[in-house]
Amino acid sequence: MFDVLTKPNDLKVGIDMNKYMYCYITEKYKDRIYDGKHIIAINEVSVISIPKIMTNGRVRFKIKSKCTVIDLEVGDVVSMEVSSTNKMGATYKNNCITIFIPKHKCINEIIPQEGEQVNVEILGKRVDERIVYVGKIK
Repeated sequence: MFDVLTKPNDLKVGIDMNKYMYCYITEKYKDRIYDGKHIIAINEVSVISIPKIMTNGRVRFKIKSKCTVIDLEVGDVVSMEVSSTNKMGATYKNNCITIFIPKHKCINEIIPQEGEQVNVEILGKRVDERIVYVGKIK
């Protein structure tokens, strides 16, 4: 569920609000982190209540959406391709997520090679501008 605040002059007469909000939500949240989750895709959007005019003049919409997200939790096992390695361990990176496997959490402390596919159990999670997971090879 999203709260969307928009300027009244951004709203056009005769426009389908669900389509407008779909474009707005996709532009603002797709491939970003929201509420500790990485949003991969916005699948469906609908306005669920009558818009309200706020004291600052903006219009507030309550939006319900269905999204495809990545939300790994401690104990989850995920298959990943190693993006890079160094003497400290192996890493997978994309634009919002990093998964780090320290050397001491690798099997026999042997760091996998770049491009190698490994199964990783998530041990910890930190959310800042990116989501950083620490894991061990399963």
